Amino acid sequence: MLRQAKPEPEEEPSEASGSDGDSSWVQWFCSLKGNEFFAEVDAEFMQDDFNLTGLSAQVPYYEYALDTVMDAESLATANFSKEQQESIESAAELLYGLIHARYIITPLGMAAMLEKFKHCHFGRCPRVHCQGQPALPVGQSDLPRMHTTKIFCPRCQDIFYPRSSRQANVDGAYFGTSFCHLFLQSYWELVPTPPVSSYVPRIFGFKIHKSGSLSFGRIEVTDEFPAIAASDKTETAASDLAAPPHVSMEPNAGKEPKAPKEPRDPKNPPGAAARPAAPTAPPKASAAGVTVARVPLDEPPKLAAAEIAACQVAQEVTPVQARVMDEAKRLGLSSAMFWRVRSDYYEQELPWRRDVLGASSVQQLCKSMIMENTKLTPEEAAAAGRIKYVCFVLQYAGSKLNKEKMHDAVRAMEGAKAVGKKQYSIRMVSPEISDSLSGYPHNAVTPLGMAHPVPVLLSHKLKSLPDAQLWLGGGEVDLKMRVDVTELMTKLVYEQAGRPPIFADITED
Repeated sequence: MLRQAKPEPEEEPSEASGSDGDSSWVQWFCSLKGNEFFAEVDAEFMQDDFNLTGLSAQVPYYEYALDTVMDAESLATANFSKEQQESIESAAELLYGLIHARYIITPLGMAAMLEKFKHCHFGRCPRVHCQGQPALPVGQSDLPRMHTTKIFCPRCQDIFYPRSSRQANVDGAYFGTSFCHLFLQSYWELVPTPPVSSYVPRIFGFKIHKSGSLSFGRIEVTDEFPAIAASDKTETAASDLAAPPHVSMEPNAGKEPKAPKEPRDPKNPPGAAARPAAPTAPPKASAAGVTVARVPLDEPPKLAAAEIAACQVAQEVTPVQARVMDEAKRLGLSSAMFWRVRSDYYEQELPWRRDVLGASSVQQLCKSMIMENTKLTPEEAAAAGRIKYVCFVLQYAGSKLNKEKMHDAVRAMEGAKAVGKKQYSIRMVSPEISDSLSGYPHNAVTPLGMAHPVPVLLSHKLKSLPDAQLWLGGGEVDLKMRVDVTELMTKLVYEQAGRPPIFADITED
């Protein structure tokens, strides 16, 4: 039985209570710091093959991982290296987490979680007006390695990060998206009443008008707006001067009208200090004069959860993936995450790929292509300090490359070394050259760990991706990599390429 990650009592006294020789793997795992949210899954539940359906495709070393969780001795593991044993232990934790997500929506599992809820093991809502409402663990995805665990407040119906950083690093798929809601429907008497009050922002004791709230400042006024406002004002003044004077038939026509008496205000008696007037909303600018924050795209899912689960494959780490992962670690790409897909991935539509990867939008699905300036030989480029090959990164959805824009982008990368536009002709390299430069086959090119690194140029549209994340090839046709756009831009700097990545407008509008 493997127990590599299990701490020794003398090293971690605080965890010694769960690591004695008589405890099971499940008891030991649930006693670790950061695993307080977990319930101990009943052994009979794990022995039922029906409850484990589909998990063998999601967990590497499945049989050995299951033996570890079930405390079944396996002589075959003695031949594994230390690295393989650590991988099996990691797979055992993944397997237990996925089993746990299924167990806690059963009556026995909910009863175990009920005891934890009553003792506030999941923490309390940090919102002041929820008055310390006990919370429940929740995941934002049912697929592993997508989101970490959050806590759900039944009172304000919102989610928050757990207070403990260890608990906040637990995979959210180990609790799933449905548990907390099924729990409250099963124990409806625990559903609290909504908050009776909310925070009211004030300045010197006066409520802030909604037009003066902080949310109004999210609309940015461009340089065109003052000109539009000024032109509108000028036109209004001119029209007033051109209009004929109003002729009245009233007896007092032509006399200056008297100001009407103000009604008595019992709240502001004469002689008292006047109340400050509520701020008025500024005039609305035309659509051409303002820019608003981007809103998330409305993309309905194409696949149901069961269909997505059926599309998952075993997540085995190959030597190529290990090389790309090492490069990501060397560059400090902490957001990099790898996911293996079916061999027919590229035969499917973009919404299918989005759902299988767990992406927020098809706009996050990107491709890397190595292109070359055919007007330049590698020797000429090296001698003149110019660019022969470039790795372009752009979206699959609605991205058609623009020849002139690509030329301008490459010239911008060359800076002072750039020459006339006629000396540029950007074309896709042959598959043989792409394989030689990148070290990866077609549909698997990634900017990380290239055999011969080349400058990287990203489409400017990637600046506004949902969740600020993109999916790229991971070095193998069936391997995909998710990474944060900002992190990729700031840390993907090849010394051999000599130039950092840049954003550029390279596609048709």
